Amino acid sequence: MQGVITKSWRGSGLAGTTLAGCALASCFLASCFLAACHPIAGTVPGALIPTPVPEPAVYGRPRSPFTVSFLGRPRPSGRHPDGLAGVPGVAWTEAWRYWAIRHGVREQETVRVWRMERRLSGSQAAAYLRSSLPGGRPTVVSNRPARRDLTRCARARCQGYTGKLEVAGRSTIYSVSVSGVNGTAASDVLNSFAVGVRHR
Repeated sequence: MQGVITKSWRGSGLAGTTLAGCALASCFLASCFLAACHPIAGTVPGALIPTPVPEPAVYGRPRSPFTVSFLGRPRPSGRHPDGLAGVPGVAWTEAWRYWAIRHGVREQETVRVWRMERRLSGSQAAAYLRSSLPGGRPTVVSNRPARRDLTRCARARCQGYTGKLEVAGRSTIYSVSVSGVNGTAASDVLNSFAVGVRHR
């Protein structure tokens, strides 16, 4: 009886060795297939690695606040008169900027605000949007006409996606841009923008 048990144990060991070998071979073939179809993280451009997008926060002057998700802590700059192509009578401009190197790729996000000296007509707002983003898709943001554009970066020293959003109010124009991130993150940033305080 003992010999039968020993023989059975040896047989099981041989079968286990055979199954283990088959499993290793299957894993090897599967890894080769995945490597061919889906490059591992080390070969994926840094800008295509998922980028966390924080919750939206409120920025800007009390008279012209806006809500947006910045990829990191932004720095305000420039509250001074600045010209705007095709739009006369700019009273002042402010900008909020963020940039950083993530996974070897420069990602950046900017929101600029132009306050008009006089209210824009509907035709002036429409003309500005067409000239600023001629290839952009018309949309509406916070009940204001807007245009947005999301494209894969094609320049030699650029990776990821570039997203742009232009919003034309009657007395204020907002411009949002983000680059150096994957398409999902760029879209999330543009979708997070709202004029005023957005209550979640």
